[in-house]
Amino acid sequence: MTLKEYKNQKDPVRMPTVCLQKGEYTLGHKIAPRFRDSHQSVWVKGFPSEYCMVNDYPRLYTTDRDGNPKERSVFVIN
Repeated sequence: MTLKEYKNQKDPVRMPTVCLQKGEYTLGHKIAPRFRDSHQSVWVKGFPSEYCMVNDYPRLYTTDRDGNPKERSVFVIN
């Protein structure tokens, strides 16, 4: 599903896979702690929440208030 299709759903689907194209997201800083997985901040166009990408894997995760990965989101960077 595209981001446009996701935003325009009339009958929302639970946890679809939404493939993001360049221009639909912005990459932020990358954090590489010594003993944990690295993660990078990601903002999806039109959504106020911060997401993150763990170890350069394309699936995005929601974040806690400190910017750490929390739960799997519907977004995948294509």
